[in-house]
Amino acid sequence: MRKQVLSILLTAVMLLTMLTGCTDDASPSSQPASSASSEASSSSSPSSLVLPQISASPQIIGEDDGVRIIRLREESDQYYINVLYGALKVPELDAMIKDEVYRRVDRFEQHLASALSETSRNDTYLTIDYEQVRYNADIVTLVFESREKRLGQFIHDSFTLCMNTSTAQRMYLKDFVEFDEAKDYLIEQSAKAVKKRYPELDEGMVRDKIRSNLKDDSDFFVDETTLTLLFDVDLFGLSKYGDTVQVPIPRADIDAYLKEKREAVQSQESQPPQEPPTASSAAPTTPTPPAQTAKVVCLTFDDGPHPTNTPALLNLLEQYGAKATFFVVGSRVEQYGEIVGRAASQGHAVGNHTYSHQNLTKLSQEDKTAQVDRCARAIENACGIQPRLIRPPYGARLPGETSINGEEVTLWDIDPQDWKYRDAQQVAEHVLSRVQDGSIVLLHDLYATSVEAAGIILQELSAQGYRFITVEELRGI
Repeated sequence: MRKQVLSILLTAVMLLTMLTGCTDDASPSSQPASSASSEASSSSSPSSLVLPQISASPQIIGEDDGVRIIRLREESDQYYINVLYGALKVPELDAMIKDEVYRRVDRFEQHLASALSETSRNDTYLTIDYEQVRYNADIVTLVFESREKRLGQFIHDSFTLCMNTSTAQRMYLKDFVEFDEAKDYLIEQSAKAVKKRYPELDEGMVRDKIRSNLKDDSDFFVDETTLTLLFDVDLFGLSKYGDTVQVPIPRADIDAYLKEKREAVQSQESQPPQEPPTASSAAPTTPTPPAQTAKVVCLTFDDGPHPTNTPALLNLLEQYGAKATFFVVGSRVEQYGEIVGRAASQGHAVGNHTYSHQNLTKLSQEDKTAQVDRCARAIENACGIQPRLIRPPYGARLPGETSINGEEVTLWDIDPQDWKYRDAQQVAEHVLSRVQDGSIVLLHDLYATSVEAAGIILQELSAQGYRFITVEELRGI
């Protein structure tokens, strides 16, 4: 009797499933969703079969500025899914959007069984929402926020898709900006925005993370006037769930930067090759350098070279007959080697600041050596000089460490924190109030305000009888 009852129940379940399938097929909104539903179920793990199947089909629930709004919704006593995404009515693009969205749905489904077995009711969910940003009638960016909770952990994912509906192609940063040429500017603006949002973060670390992760296919959206870059905060070691830093950069500012950069390169190329200065020609007639017995000071500049600021600084130093020490980053030397060559030809010292501005105390010995050696090679390739000085980023060194890979460690006496206070007068006053014979001053030629501050310092200390020399001269090496 019991077997008969079970047989009847199984038959009833099968008939009900068939009837449900027929009803779904008749629904006007189920046709465009059938492939998405089968894709999601086919990628589910075998263990998910013990759960009620995710039977929801995506439905068109409206339209916004030519973009269809698609919703996938499924709720139970144990979990819920609420997904919204846009359809542009271009098959190639809609398939691309659907694939990006369903990758996250698939991931959620694959882990659903274990999540429900270990977490409490209503503690497992996936939500995806989006907004659209228009560049023009043809180009639109869908900006997504995916939030997931399972096994007591939150998973946040922001991603963007910029599409051209007229060409049926996805678009990237290079389609809106000269990416390789503008990358340094985008990095600096992004680092500034992240630091403003989270001032507790180390600026060097932030810049390094952005430099390593900012690529042509990074997340962004663009409108008529502004390019906005997106960075999830977990990139910087923060655990603020669901937080994304948006960095809006006016496109006019990017264009101005690129124009200034091109003009600087053209100006430099138009000048005749410069010969290394001789003893008789090293000092210009105005102003006249003080005698050899005068007080001396070392101006040092970290993190360069910069395509426009460093050449401007070299012009300024030449005007005063001053010599400085540049602690350069190897990756930037590879981009702007001609500027390093010019600095060396004018008699300035070029020191090692590692290849990618890494904290050497946090690296293995192998990685530490690689950072220093790679920068040294870049310097030698750029100007034919093997660096004799090294300034470890952040001044971070091992206790008692006086040299690294044979290069003498060089720190500083005066730090006006010009990277923090972008005020030329404030930076200059900080230096002038503390300088004394033999001081080593820390500045950064990445910032135009620091170059301006250097001009004030050069003028004032020259009037006080100071002579500007390199650290190598100061130490007699």
